[in-house]
Amino acid sequence: MVDLRAYRYQMIRGIDFYRFVRERLSARGDVDFVQDQVTRVEEDEDGARVSAGSHTYRGKWVFDRRFNLRKRTRAPRCPRASLNWACVISNRI
Repeated sequence: MVDLRAYRYQMIRGIDFYRFVRERLSARGDVDFVQDQVTRVEEDEDGARVSAGSHTYRGKWVFDRRFNLRKRTRAPRCPRASLNWACVISNRI
């Protein structure tokens, strides 16, 4: 058993974290926020491509947060957020 007396519970509200991160990334000048419908995520040996609207984004890393009903477990769980997104780390092709 682990003694938890030395630890404190800290809560970060999702919206507060989102605002903090968005503000910090916006200040960098090399980050673009794009809202579009992600239609495809394809992986290859150099990273991945994300197709969204009429644009394709290429990145070394892609974090795909979209909900996939086909990959669900036997006990279905709803995604915690109703907004599904993909994050691409790199430049637009």
